[in-house]
Amino acid sequence: IVCLLLRYNALSGGAPDGSGGGMQGALNESLFELLRRELRCCFECFASPLNAHFGRHCSAFPDTDSAFGSIGSFFDFAPREGSFEANPPFVPCVVEAMADRIDLLLASSCEPLKPTPSGGGSGGETSRPPPREGAEAPGAKSGRGGGEKKKKKRAP
Repeated sequence: IVCLLLRYNALSGGAPDGSGGGMQGALNESLFELLRRELRCCFECFASPLNAHFGRHCSAFPDTDSAFGSIGSFFDFAPREGSFEANPPFVPCVVEAMADRIDLLLASSCEPLKPTPSGGGSGGETSRPPPREGAEAPGAKSGRGGGEKKKKKRAP
C-alpha cells in the first residue's frame, strides 16, 4: 500500500504532506450510475485504486494496483465487447494515444460491438463514434486486418 500511495502522490505532483497535484477531473457518483444503468458500463479505462468507482479497471501501475482491481494498462486492454468509461489524464499525448487505441480496437473488430447481456461481463456498448480523420471506418474494411491507417501530418 505504501508503494501505491507514494507512486500516485509523485505522479500527481503532490507535496510530501499529500497536498496539491492532480491531472484529471473525476465523474461524480450520479454520472457513474447513469453510465451503469443506461449503457451497462461497469469498467473504467483510466483509474487507480484511489479513485476507481467500479471494482475492475485499467491503471498506470498494475504491479501494485492489481490487488485492488486493476487488470493492467489501458494500452494493453483488448476487449471484444462492452461499454467502458474512458476519462484519461488531461495530458495531450495520453489523450491522443487513447483515441488511437480506441480507433485500433474498433477497426480490428470483426463484428459491430454489441451490448453484453444484463448481469454479466463488463457492460455493453450501444453505438460507435464516427472514425477520427485518417482512420478507416470500422465497417468499411475488406477481410481481417482492414486497410492501413493514414498518417496524420502534425504542425511543428
